[in-house]
Amino acid sequence: MGATTFALGCRSSKSGEIVDRDSVPPPNRRSDEASTSRAPTDVVRRVRALGHEVIWLGFSTVMLKLSDGRCLLIDPWLSFSGCPIKVDDIERLDAILISHGHWQHVGDAALLHKKTNAPVIAVEEVSAWLRGHGVTAAPKVNLGGTIDVAGLRISLTKASHSSGLLESESGYISYGGDPAGFVVHLPGDVRVYHAGDTDVFSDMVLIRQRFAPQIGFLPVGDVTTMGPEGAAMAAELLGLEVAIPMHYDLPEFTGTPEAFCQCLRTRKVDTHVRILSPGEMLS
Repeated sequence: MGATTFALGCRSSKSGEIVDRDSVPPPNRRSDEASTSRAPTDVVRRVRALGHEVIWLGFSTVMLKLSDGRCLLIDPWLSFSGCPIKVDDIERLDAILISHGHWQHVGDAALLHKKTNAPVIAVEEVSAWLRGHGVTAAPKVNLGGTIDVAGLRISLTKASHSSGLLESESGYISYGGDPAGFVVHLPGDVRVYHAGDTDVFSDMVLIRQRFAPQIGFLPVGDVTTMGPEGAAMAAELLGLEVAIPMHYDLPEFTGTPEAFCQCLRTRKVDTHVRILSPGEMLS
């Protein structure tokens, strides 16, 4: 994978700080169609300049690689048939983030932790379950909190979904606490939002006011998360500069990235969309 940088137009002061709500612009609106062109936006140019990589690996799995070599993996389902890399391909991880307890999102976290010793970041109930499955580093954190990991600030936001942990042998489903999203504060005043599995919810306005993420990974597949229309509403509430659709590439899902683009146009939301192939980075 080549090196891509992850840059955005600033909406807050320093990375990781709470944003003054009066300084945050209203949700993106314009009179013409939402852009889905491949022309670089300000945020993408800045990403390139910083030397970070923002990579979608299929389903809800996202890799963030910093220019100095630090690497984060979100919802690490590398055994998914559509994922272009596998556990054996991973040499370094500095943090593993899990949005909720469903098995496709816990994924290969225990194996990756064993291989890399990377701490696993999740709500307390998921962390406790993981400690019972061989994970030795799962710092305490929960919704609304921000934690420093590998010199990076990671904020946990709410999501609107469910969260159960499946015991593979017994079939028993353990309580997984509340589902989460993440805002990852990257060097260079860049903030990436991973929504996890969620429907659109009105408190996304508060995520915009607190953290002002410029890039967002949004589920669009419908059936078990919001579909294209809800994702377009979410992009508007969040004020995203760039949205990357995810969680649509299984046969049972009906929502598509193309429908998401159309819903943005219909709502006249000024968010640029990047439809990535698994393993492709934002460019």
